[in-house]
Amino acid sequence: MSEGLPQGWSLTDLNNLCTIETGKKDVNKENPLGEYNFFTCAKEIHRIDDYVFDGESILIAGNGYFNVKHYNGKFDAYQRTYVLQNFKINYIYLYWYIESRLDVITKDNRGSTIKYIRLGDLADHQVFIPPLNEQKRIVAKLDAIMPSIEAVKE
Repeated sequence: MSEGLPQGWSLTDLNNLCTIETGKKDVNKENPLGEYNFFTCAKEIHRIDDYVFDGESILIAGNGYFNVKHYNGKFDAYQRTYVLQNFKINYIYLYWYIESRLDVITKDNRGSTIKYIRLGDLADHQVFIPPLNEQKRIVAKLDAIMPSIEAVKE
């Protein structure tokens, strides 16, 4: 057991839990009538004609309005959007973990006009990993309560 962690939990860098890459497309490749989702750094999801990525994914806006999304399916991504895939843990648990830690991950952002985060800011971020059954329990609880929390925020 790692010192200070509950029994069965571990701590590791994010890049040990998944692959991390960026999209390659410029935002002007968007087509509002496109067949596939196109993730940019905006909160809204756009459309595009083709896809590069497929499967369970976490998408992190790498500049401007920092935000996190998760998606499972075919899509493409803007060049400053980080795409996390090939997970070694429950990807929805990791999504909620990153969502809750986004302020920490982006605290050392760079840039004067448009803030951005580097790949190393993500790759080197430490993640607490509970056993798989605990990950599933946490996800179920968050999925149950988050709609109520979002309704209160609005």
